[in-house]
Order: sequence, then structure tokens, then C-alpha cells
Amino acid sequence: MKGVINGPVVIDRDEAIRGMVAGSIIVRSGGALSLHGMVNGDVTIELGGRAIIHGMVNGAVVNQGGHVEVHGMVDAVRDAPGARTMIAGGALVRQR
Repeated sequence: MKGVINGPVVIDRDEAIRGMVAGSIIVRSGGALSLHGMVNGDVTIELGGRAIIHGMVNGAVVNQGGHVEVHGMVDAVRDAPGARTMIAGGALVRQR
């Protein structure tokens, strides 16, 4: 996906976003997000979902049990009990 995308956006398959999402993103079980753009809202990854964040999230990355990696910049990371988000060296999380 490229350009400006109005959210909320639901990801239920492999998807790369290189544009800007104005709203939230939900990654469902079986879905995989590769973000190289910007999100003005939260990104929620459900149990069984995957997300690799190389871009910017002006909101929280909410991990409900998926595989999540942050390589870019996000406002916050919120992990559900038992979930763990990998923060790469050089990534920026404004608040944890």
C-alpha cells in the first residue's frame, strides 16, 4: 500500500505499507505487516499476527501476543501479559 490511507486498516495477510495511514492498524492472526511508512494511530497486533516496524508510529504498538519487532520510531510499546516486543538497537521508543 502506498499514498495516504484512511484507517482503520485491518491486515489479515502479508502486507507492506510504504505510505501514511491516518488512523489505526489491526494485524489479525495470520496477518503480517511490514511498515516502512507512517501511522497516525495505534498499531495492534493480535495473537498469531506479525509486524515489523521500520517506519514511524505516532501512537502505541500494542502487542497482544504476536511477533513484533520495532526498528523505527514509536510513541509507546504496550505488551499484553506473556507478549514480548523486540526493540532493535537504534530504534526509538518515546515511552515504555
